[in-house]
Amino acid sequence: MTLNSTVFKGFSDEALKKLLPLLIERWSLSFQDEAYLLRALTHSSFIHENPGSGESNERLEFLGDSVLGLVVSETLMKRGAQWSEGELSRLKSYFVSETTLAEQARKVQLGHCLLLGKGERLSGGGDRESALADAVEAIIAAVFLDGGFQTATRLVTERILPELSLPSPEWDTLVAAVLEKDAKSRLQEFFQQQGLGTPRYVCTNSTLASSVGPFEMTLFLGEVALDLETAPSKREATQILARRLLAMSPSDLVGFVANQLKQKGFMTSGISS
Repeated sequence: MTLNSTVFKGFSDEALKKLLPLLIERWSLSFQDEAYLLRALTHSSFIHENPGSGESNERLEFLGDSVLGLVVSETLMKRGAQWSEGELSRLKSYFVSETTLAEQARKVQLGHCLLLGKGERLSGGGDRESALADAVEAIIAAVFLDGGFQTATRLVTERILPELSLPSPEWDTLVAAVLEKDAKSRLQEFFQQQGLGTPRYVCTNSTLASSVGPFEMTLFLGEVALDLETAPSKREATQILARRLLAMSPSDLVGFVANQLKQKGFMTSGISS
């Protein structure tokens, strides 16, 4: 795809000759109407400083968010017939998160390809996660409008989020890591919602300084041990602990924590059910 310098006249020579071609090559972008790509790369700050210079990528970002969500949801449904609705939602959240999209954007130096206002550029807007993620979604929408849903699907699953196309062994490892990591964060959120602080996972057997298991990990809330698990690795034991507690209903988990704290002589009146 050869860029029309008239359409992209607002870009620097470096962007036109090096950075934009790199982006186009790595993401295999091709447009019948290059104006879609121009708009996808135009930040609102540039329009504010240059009235009448066109439209920002905000409306494309709105559409791209939905296209991305549909592509990821469809892919997850096809690859994970065994997953519950909750697991599908957590996996989708990982793939469409601002952090994930910004990480992919940095790999192709997308921030340097954006048309930004001078103030926005000087304040680091070209590396801001929100700006990068919005631009990724805008490009997805631009491809969708120019080439259709199947073209947008290939862009997402093969270029922007290639992890979605990983073969089974690597895919299974990734999915397990995402779901297990989420279990720890959800358990932490639960404890914090109850005003109890942050849980800690501590190796409590003699292999603490060793790299060879098995490892006994104990889950503490403050100074109170709530549960323990032994596994070949610290990570595995920690993940099992978090998932086991989350398998309880919220009311049962509240009761379990309250009972453990009470046995150790701690007040439990502040725990809400």
